[in-house]
Amino acid sequence: RVTNAMRSVYKLDNEVFPAVNKTLISIRSKSKDEMIYEQNAIIKAKEIVQNHECYRIIESIHTECIDGSYYHVLRRKSGEILLSFLEDRNNRNQQLAVLKDTTQFLQLLQFNMDTVISCDEKNCENLTMRLAARITDNGITLSDCVKYSLAEVCISFLFLPVVYNKDSHPENWIIERTNGFQQKYIITALDFQKKAAVPCVFDIANLMRYGDYITEENELILL
Repeated sequence: RVTNAMRSVYKLDNEVFPAVNKTLISIRSKSKDEMIYEQNAIIKAKEIVQNHECYRIIESIHTECIDGSYYHVLRRKSGEILLSFLEDRNNRNQQLAVLKDTTQFLQLLQFNMDTVISCDEKNCENLTMRLAARITDNGITLSDCVKYSLAEVCISFLFLPVVYNKDSHPENWIIERTNGFQQKYIITALDFQKKAAVPCVFDIANLMRYGDYITEENELILL
């Protein structure tokens, strides 16, 4: 098992065929519909990025039901998780360029994977309830003052585009350096499970503020 996320993620170990260890991951889910959605989303995302030589989408290989659980087998990519890349101080000089490319990749998916609408008051109310529910689900009681503050934050998204929710935190991207005279990075997008659409700024914040890895100067430049 690789992660402790909501969906269990595994890498496949094979003593007979060691190459398998580096090429496949398997994601377990109880929901067949979730697997089908993700397979279709991967196909659509591939179509969107097909003319971008440095953008890649995780490859779907096979889906199997075992004892009531669905295993979605995906091909692993060489390279390193974006979070590890950003946290490595030796990469500070490349941080801005990589984050800029990743943000552009993210926006390409955000505005093309699904219908884009304008955030209205109903969207803001729904978002407030979803955020409050996530907090209370973790055993935290919200005062009326905090609930009001959440509502005020969400109303600030009024009229912003509501777009596909990529869940763009840095553990959902793989970065691979290419060899050549001019150094380039291949960026692979992971995780296409179904989520509710969100205002476009959510995923950008998720990418930049997931950890303490981006300098204030670079954040201002990107914004």
